[in-house]
Amino acid sequence: MKESPLYKTLIEEFKEFAKKNKAGTITGAKWLDINPDKLSITVTRLPEKEDFDQTIDIQKIIEFYSK
Repeated sequence: MKESPLYKTLIEEFKEFAKKNKAGTITGAKWLDINPDKLSITVTRLPEKEDFDQTIDIQKIIEFYSK
């Protein structure tokens, strides 16, 4: 399986994603640790309110689902 072109492409894409994510250019999910060598993503901490896009009103979502 590791010799398949799809697997090699996946590894390359994953490594590129990891590089860009460390810089915060792909996502604001700085609470994730990406390891392209092990093909794993680890949650290093719980996301905080400041980690989310400010255009999302979290309080309204909570109020909506608590009804």
